[in-house]
Amino acid sequence: MQMTTYVAVAWMARAFYFNNIDREIATEIKDGKVAIEMIRPYNYLGMKTMQGLGEGIFRFFFFSIPGMLLVAFIFPIELPHEPATWGYSAFPCCSVSSSIHKLTY
Repeated sequence: MQMTTYVAVAWMARAFYFNNIDREIATEIKDGKVAIEMIRPYNYLGMKTMQGLGEGIFRFFFFSIPGMLLVAFIFPIELPHEPATWGYSAFPCCSVSSSIHKLTY
């Protein structure tokens, strides 16, 4: 039951922090569009960071939360009761999520 919870939370957390900003930047570099973006009067990396944050917030509310609710109905999920446990489990959760992403993408 703990492993099911762990994988479900990791998979839903992935929806929050995963984005394609790095691929967009790589494509803009290949196409030569990044040079034009750099001469514009805004911070290019700041704009891409905010774009990633916006995508993450959108995915959190429209993918992570509904997905977690759906998974909670299908599988028995047992979240930690102590607040200190949440801090210790955040990094391994992201590690498992990254591993799942590498296997499925």
